[in-house]
Amino acid sequence: MKVSVCIPTFNRPEYLKQAIDSCLGQTMLPYEIIIGDDSKDDKTKEMINSLDLPLDIKISYNHHKPSLKQAENTNFLFRNAQGEKLLLLHDDDLLLPEAIETMVEIFKKDPEVQIIFGKQYLMSENGEIDYRNSEYLNDFYFRTKKYEGSKLSPVEAGIIQQFPNDGFMINKSVAIEIPWRTTSSVGLLGNGNEMDWSIRVGLSKPKMFFVNKFLVLYRITAVSNSSNTDSAYISYLLLENLKLENKYQDKKELALKRKSHLAVRQALKLGKNKAASRIFLSKHNFSNILTLGYYKSLALICISNIKGVFR
Repeated sequence: MKVSVCIPTFNRPEYLKQAIDSCLGQTMLPYEIIIGDDSKDDKTKEMINSLDLPLDIKISYNHHKPSLKQAENTNFLFRNAQGEKLLLLHDDDLLLPEAIETMVEIFKKDPEVQIIFGKQYLMSENGEIDYRNSEYLNDFYFRTKKYEGSKLSPVEAGIIQQFPNDGFMINKSVAIEIPWRTTSSVGLLGNGNEMDWSIRVGLSKPKMFFVNKFLVLYRITAVSNSSNTDSAYISYLLLENLKLENKYQDKKELALKRKSHLAVRQALKLGKNKAASRIFLSKHNFSNILTLGYYKSLALICISNIKGVFR
């Protein structure tokens, strides 16, 4: 079974080297590591050329000029990977040593499975693992023993993000059948394209399998914690416009509640005051009424609206 590790990267050669090292430290080595580089300079290329690689592993390095951006870079990797199983890995994240072997063994036991993922450790920018918040993260996303296997439907796993945005292994046929995109019915997807892809993969109903084992180290950076993006706002709009069977409505409502608070903050940052006010007043955000963040958002909306009056 050939596994291609697909790594899109942009201006992070130091982190990328760690990601590659984590692939080379596997108990079962991948068939190839394919890299799509959107960097403007040649530092990543120089790092790749300096690597001392095992003879039985190949690295396919592709420097995109001009850059393809996240969605098309990922599509490029999925299309050009040689393995029948693909593992998407962000350039700042790491695989734990048994990740590939663990997922390959599940594929061997159940050929009907098309996507496999496990638990994630959170780590800081310098690589320190946050064990306490890692447990909270996995519990929050239904990655616990109770949900091991295929307990959640693929639709539910996509909506509430049990299916993670990297560190999963997927049949190549599924990955290329549902390409990443940059626009949808809600407009430009921006950083919400990860959520858009996860939802659409879930709606195609491939058999997913959650293994109750830590497989990935997920790095928390300043960007990860920032409200200066649009991922939660776009994700909220995607979920809001999603037409689902009644049996999935509870998970959709839960996902909307979880996204609402940050969606308000991001909408305000983007200058979308009406959208921010609408989401703030929604039933989904009302569950945050006992939190300090709820009143901070209210204050920000008021200030934005007052500024709008005097423009």
